Formats: sequence, structure tokens, C-alpha cells
Amino acid sequence: MNSKILLVKKAKNGRGLFTKKSFKENQKIFEVKGKIVSTKQFMRLSQKVKDNAFRFDKECYLIPKGEFGDFINHSCKPNCSVKKQVKKFSFFQLKT
Repeated sequence: MNSKILLVKKAKNGRGLFTKKSFKENQKIFEVKGKIVSTKQFMRLSQKVKDNAFRFDKECYLIPKGEFGDFINHSCKPNCSVKKQVKKFSFFQLKT
């Protein structure tokens, strides 16, 4: 997915990730890829990098590589689901 579909804009607490179009239920919206690092490696990273990392499993973290990974954040009312795949997370539309 690319910037023709996704955009970063001002949100309630800074900047957030938004779409420019609607998606069908369970349709893939985008993926976040990056480098997988061990917990030991993760602990040596800068705080800024750690703040944008995703816990991939019990012993590893995914450090997003550019694009939109830096703008994904928690939501108490999510509109997409996350599925862990090989070295990436994929985001899918929840019920419309």
C-alpha cells in the first residue's frame, strides 16, 4: 500500500494514520515490515526507535522500516485488526 491510499494528518494526540478510501470487511489495508531484533538488541536502541517498535513475540521486536509504521497507535475503538505474518504485520478492515 502507498500514499495514494494512506495519509498522515493531525490527530487528537499528535499525528495519526488515516485512509483516503473505504475498505470492505477483512480487506487488507497495508503492511508494516521492518527489522526483527531480539529483546537484548532492542534494549540497546534509542528511546525514539523503541517507542515506534512493535512487540513481535515473546523474545523479538519489529522495528518499522519507514513509511507508515511510525504513525500507528493504540485505539480503544479500533477500526482495523492486526495479523502477524512472517517478518511483518498486516492490517485489515474490521466490520464496516
